[in-house]
Amino acid sequence: MRSGETHTAEVRYPRGHEKNPMTDGEIERKFIELSGERLSRAQREKLIETLWQLESMEDVRTMTALLSPKG
Repeated sequence: MRSGETHTAEVRYPRGHEKNPMTDGEIERKFIELSGERLSRAQREKLIETLWQLESMEDVRTMTALLSPKG
């Protein structure tokens, strides 16, 4: 600031913290943003669908195959 004064702010529980969780939509948007250049749209959509079922999967090879650039 021109007057030389400073301001600080503390965010105790940032978005994504267990006390301030992200919504499913926010998680999906973040995944799409971070993977957009590496994976095709079809791969991202299939991965999102697969990842939401991760806990019930008996074999994660289905998911890991989707991570391949050739996916």
